[in-house]
Amino acid sequence: MVTASLGSDPWLLSLNIDELRARLKERYWGPAVFRAPPHIRKVRPQCYDVDILPLGLYNRDFRNQTPTDQLKLKVLSVFLEYLEVDQQAWKSFCTEVATPPASGNVADLEDFYGDDVGQSFMTLDLAQSALIIDALVVVAFFIWILTRYESPVRFSAPPLLVSQTMEIFSRANGEGVESALAEDIFWLCENQIPLFLVENVWNKVASHGGDHTSSPFHSVLSCNLRFILRNSGLPFRDPEDEVVRLESSTCNHLLQCLHKAVWPGGARPTTTKAKPSNNTCMNRLKGHAILKQLVTFGTIVVSIVRGLLNLNLTGRTFPVLPSASELHKSGIRFRGTDGGDIRLVKSFHRLTATLYIPNMVIADSTEKRLRNMCVYELITGQTETRGFTHYVYFMDELINKEEDVRLLLQGKPPVIAGNFMGDNQMVVTLFTNVLQNFHLDFTGSHLYKVRAEIFSWYNNRWRRYFTIYTMWAFYNHF
Repeated sequence: MVTASLGSDPWLLSLNIDELRARLKERYWGPAVFRAPPHIRKVRPQCYDVDILPLGLYNRDFRNQTPTDQLKLKVLSVFLEYLEVDQQAWKSFCTEVATPPASGNVADLEDFYGDDVGQSFMTLDLAQSALIIDALVVVAFFIWILTRYESPVRFSAPPLLVSQTMEIFSRANGEGVESALAEDIFWLCENQIPLFLVENVWNKVASHGGDHTSSPFHSVLSCNLRFILRNSGLPFRDPEDEVVRLESSTCNHLLQCLHKAVWPGGARPTTTKAKPSNNTCMNRLKGHAILKQLVTFGTIVVSIVRGLLNLNLTGRTFPVLPSASELHKSGIRFRGTDGGDIRLVKSFHRLTATLYIPNMVIADSTEKRLRNMCVYELITGQTETRGFTHYVYFMDELINKEEDVRLLLQGKPPVIAGNFMGDNQMVVTLFTNVLQNFHLDFTGSHLYKVRAEIFSWYNNRWRRYFTIYTMWAFYNHF
């Protein structure tokens, strides 16, 4: 028998259950930034590591100054000179910025992060100053993007501030630095800062000197997100969409904004039932009544022959979807869409079907974006609405070999709109490993019904073993 002494004051007897439950709810459902779980992070740790610009409280060394810290200090000095903030005013400036717009109290920024920050000497003032400097850097990046790509967003920052900001970033890492900075600022789950800090800093910059002609923060945020999403290769909706509502009151950080804007993640708009493709054989036979009757008669004959053959091909249930090449043999074609739900549309004669999937472009940075988005859904407890994770897993089911990638590249339009990794096998490896150590349940998901429809189609004992490629070739002549 194993015994243990609890001492004179057992800590278990002094537990406040109500307080623990409140802290748990606040921690896991409130505005917090988490590290990727160790069992997931260890698979590809480089996908969660910072390349250039560490932000927040996880990815930094407060004891030793780095070249990145020097970049931040340059940005800080430019903004403080413009805002006329000196040493005496810095404390009040931090207090104002650290107050959320919807609250009159200063936020406890240290509690925004998990319990494993790893800085034993961390104080509230240190965390506050570090995060506000990070917010200044993010606003500087926003201004840089708005100016560099001639955005319609209006802001009243003087040309000197804009030119100095662009010079700082341009000289930091040379050409193409905006892509690396965007990866660190927007896509890394461990590298986020509270969004309301960025909003407060922008409001101070935009309204300095009594000028109130600048665009509101949500327009600035939407414009920058649109730039990021257009270069992400992932399907997305316009950040200005009313359904998305990208504001600091609805988003805790930039990664959450991306999650709300990416099509397979977050809430989806109501979609109407898709019509069959205009390329079906019956549409091509418009005006040819006799040929249409022949096709219909041929379909009936095929069904009768199948019944007479009575092959012993009993359908069976698959825990994992067949790959794209296997589904293709059963008469399923693949088409990419700019957005919307994954859906299976069956032809009138039930010999072919079209699987519509939001398209994507595969590049070297795709794995990092997919992993961080899926980890965000996991660590925020969105077990019932993990739309993006389900989308990635669905793609993983379809892609098992190079032939599958080739089929998804051939659709009109294609599901994979481009492969910049140079090798189809690399795409196979990417999707094979991207959700390693994740555990998914499709119950309650939109894909639960879609997968059931695909299983039902594929498990049809006739359709899987009857070659219809000859019939397709015949139809395509008309």
